[in-house]
Amino acid sequence: MSENNRNETNEQTHKTVNVTPVPVVSTPHFDTFTFATSGNQIVKVDGISTNEGAEQLSGFNPTGGDVLNLANVIKGSAATLATLGNYITATTSAAGDTTLSYDATGTGLPGTPFAVLKGVTVTVAQLLADNALVLAAPAVVTPAPTPHFDTFTFATTGNQTAKVDGISANEGAEQLSGFNPTAGDVLNLANVIKGSAATLATLGNYITATTSVAGDTTLSFDATGTGLAGTPFAVLKGVTVTVAQLLADNALSLGSVAPVVTSPTLHADTFTFATAGNQTATVDGISTNEAAEQFVGFNPTGGDVLNLANVIKGSAATLATLGNYITATTSAAGDTTLSFDATGTGLAGTPFAVLKGVTVTVAQLLTDNALEVALPPAALPFDTITMATAGNQTVLVDAISTKEAAQQFVAFNPTGGDVLNLANVVAGSTATLATLGGFITATTSAAGDTTLSYDPTGTGQAGTAFAVLKGVSITVAQLLADNALSLTAAPTTSVSGTHVNLVQNSAVLSYGAGNYDISVKGTGETITLGAGNSEVSGPTGSSTITIGDGRQEVLLTGTGNTITVGNNTTTGVTEILAGSGQEHVTAGNGAVYIVGSGSSDVVSVGNGNDTVIETARNGGTSVGLTSVTLGSGTDAVFLGGNGNTVVMGAGVDRIYGGAGGDSFVVNALGGTDTISNFTLTNADTLNLTQILSGAALAHDLSNLSSFISLSSVIDTKVASGYDTSLTITGTSGTAHVTLLNTGAITLANLVGDNSLVLPPH
Repeated sequence: MSENNRNETNEQTHKTVNVTPVPVVSTPHFDTFTFATSGNQIVKVDGISTNEGAEQLSGFNPTGGDVLNLANVIKGSAATLATLGNYITATTSAAGDTTLSYDATGTGLPGTPFAVLKGVTVTVAQLLADNALVLAAPAVVTPAPTPHFDTFTFATTGNQTAKVDGISANEGAEQLSGFNPTAGDVLNLANVIKGSAATLATLGNYITATTSVAGDTTLSFDATGTGLAGTPFAVLKGVTVTVAQLLADNALSLGSVAPVVTSPTLHADTFTFATAGNQTATVDGISTNEAAEQFVGFNPTGGDVLNLANVIKGSAATLATLGNYITATTSAAGDTTLSFDATGTGLAGTPFAVLKGVTVTVAQLLTDNALEVALPPAALPFDTITMATAGNQTVLVDAISTKEAAQQFVAFNPTGGDVLNLANVVAGSTATLATLGGFITATTSAAGDTTLSYDPTGTGQAGTAFAVLKGVSITVAQLLADNALSLTAAPTTSVSGTHVNLVQNSAVLSYGAGNYDISVKGTGETITLGAGNSEVSGPTGSSTITIGDGRQEVLLTGTGNTITVGNNTTTGVTEILAGSGQEHVTAGNGAVYIVGSGSSDVVSVGNGNDTVIETARNGGTSVGLTSVTLGSGTDAVFLGGNGNTVVMGAGVDRIYGGAGGDSFVVNALGGTDTISNFTLTNADTLNLTQILSGAALAHDLSNLSSFISLSSVIDTKVASGYDTSLTITGTSGTAHVTLLNTGAITLANLVGDNSLVLPPH
């Protein structure tokens, strides 16, 4: 979720986003991805981009456990799983493909397409009912669309240096043809080892070489420097070689000097301007991965504009001095190439745009106002508050922020007792209720909405907008006459029906059954609610929240919170954002979505289909030591850091391990579990004390294979090529556990590496 979203600022719990359209810059390409036929696969969908079209997803099966993670799509909006139907729409073509689109306003408009489900006819409601959509941002997910890779061919003359790209989640290993280490060819690995302690002398600890049957050598990088296989970054086509030989041939270097040749062939975006003119395109920044953008139909005298903010970023260029940084060269074919020189000395620089069929100079472009260097200000999100029809409701207005636009108030009725508390707005000024008219101004639009603005000087200037009263035409004088404005200092409490807005530490609130919306700004809160669909947000640590049965939403920050919710007895998912560490979260049965982000959390869920995410978020650091106990539903757990413990349920669980030292406890009743990031050499353990309790294990474990059968399963989706599948038969049940991406290992390997925790024998 965005830094402006309620789970981070806890300012308000209902957000809408006002988005200013950004002109499309280049003809979008799109990623394609095919889901495995086995189902139960999570794919994180790319965010909406001006450079990419909707992702094309084949084989997606929502009823078979496949899941789309939309965290990147909704980023910056107020969308939650409960309100997702307002932001996402589904349209099925005659060919039976369903296109999913996103509308940032949350008003149900068609929006922008971001994914095409090939051969799938489905609605958003069905996807939500099948738990096939999630909004979390786990540290480890099934790889989003298959990475593409660059290809590069060395010259036959030798003595050529290529700077290899750094390892990226979006690109596979570079494919290098014609590489000849004995003829002077060199791989510059500065980008690969960036951030590690590797030197040329210790490089053999970080880089490994594996040669395939076809005679291609794959180079991989392990950031720990312990000689593990690591992540592939380059494939030397037709070359059989070791790291030692490469070093002996001086064919590897770590210098940061720019390589003699550009790394793999660059692609270039192409964008066509509309014939109507008056169109602005924001040019991409200069990149080592992309060539100059190709612009077709650009008409500087027809109002077309190139925005160069990304190009000049980091330099001292201004519109007045742009001629020193940008040069224009026209080819014999009549195309003009624009180049950028960061020194501002008028050198040719690096090409960033080609104006196809246009003969023009930089001076002409500036005269035609066809170049600009400032990006338009990003649209700010704003809160929307709907007042109760009963009136007599007081709302504490947010302080003015550079991160949020004016709050939008719907159904505000000043003559019906509604009141705006402006204590946060005027904080730090000399404003009083008697002098408020000098600080606050009101402007009514043609549509009949009144915008209230604040000027800290108290001289009656327009100031900064902080509230919009939708459908209300009124002056500040009228608001004061109706007693509809107050400056009462905190604590301020207002209760109307089921809405509570409180500014106070150590607050104690207790309500019976009902649907409550509780917003509390403070620490050490104790909030107890009965059954109902309720929402609690704002407490900043050391708070105790207890809610009965229903669909809940709890959004907390800080540490030391204790959250207990009952059974989710209605449609939708209970959402709990627990805080930054040492949280205790207990949830009943039903679908629950829990996010923590710190150390020593204790989480327990019931028998629903649950998601538990215990990884770093909001820039925090996850240090592990989390304990998660699962029920008998279909659960997903994402871990970060070290030393976590997961007690798996009797259902179908998908677990993504942390950095190491994690313990996975198999349920006594069995279950079907899949574990990622399980590493024998990283102190991870599979705890079988529950399921094998009472089993007649021999002291020397000579009969262990009678209780545990193990096989290596080929998995083409992972680097090692093998998963390890275990069937554990105990006195009370049978468990099936699959360890992903382990390579071909045996029962003896697990025992020898102390990766099994067994009952006394």
